[in-house]
Amino acid sequence: MKTFYIVLICVLYAVTHTNANMDKVLATLKLCNEKFPVAPEEFAKFLYDKHAEDHFKCHVKCIMEMQETFKDGEFKDDIFLKHIMEVPFIKNHTEEIQTVINECKKLSNTDDCDTAFNIAVCILDNSPALSEATLEHFL
Repeated sequence: MKTFYIVLICVLYAVTHTNANMDKVLATLKLCNEKFPVAPEEFAKFLYDKHAEDHFKCHVKCIMEMQETFKDGEFKDDIFLKHIMEVPFIKNHTEEIQTVINECKKLSNTDDCDTAFNIAVCILDNSPALSEATLEHFL
């Protein structure tokens, strides 16, 4: 989970994978950070003890909403899968990613920020292909 935010940003970039859409990704990140600021120290704390404050979770939810993969308290797995399968280095892992999505989409909470955050972490923690391929591609 140490690479969570790096992978999340890389996945957002990979999903949009054009320069025109990169502007949208950066605008999304800027908007979400304005609404739910996450200081570098908070991120470092999250990496160390795997605890996230509410605004960190809402920051993740904000990103997912802007990418249209989370709406009205529900993970839009079909939209997520459609986007992620457009990424060339992910296409060979459709079955693995579909299995992970099917498990993670079941997570829910009374708080939408918790739900979105838990789903995002679940997908990244349980999909080695997604995490490894993304890191190999971008780092």
